[in-house]
Amino acid sequence: SNYTGDFSAKDVFTACVVALPVPTKIELTAYPNPYLNTVYFNITSSVSGTGSLVFYNLLGEQLGVIEETQFRAGVPQTITVPMTIGHQQAVVYVFAIGSKKIEGTLLPQK
Repeated sequence: SNYTGDFSAKDVFTACVVALPVPTKIELTAYPNPYLNTVYFNITSSVSGTGSLVFYNLLGEQLGVIEETQFRAGVPQTITVPMTIGHQQAVVYVFAIGSKKIEGTLLPQK
């Protein structure tokens, strides 16, 4: 393509600026661990979006899902989960927002 007209260095520079994606960073604390009745998930994401929290037993069978939780970038949020979902067994949780996932294990209190 041929371009005609008057272009300044500023026009060329402005046309070359590209927005780079912000890497997703998740900070997650689950407590108490070992758990008894309730677990609190304190979550902060570096990006806004819809997050989900999925629970599995140690065999990989899905126990439950908490979906459609909206997160705003940099704003801490607490999700309270009654642990009837785990029935006093070890539970693996996976939190996902966008393409980023973080997982951990919760142990029952003896």
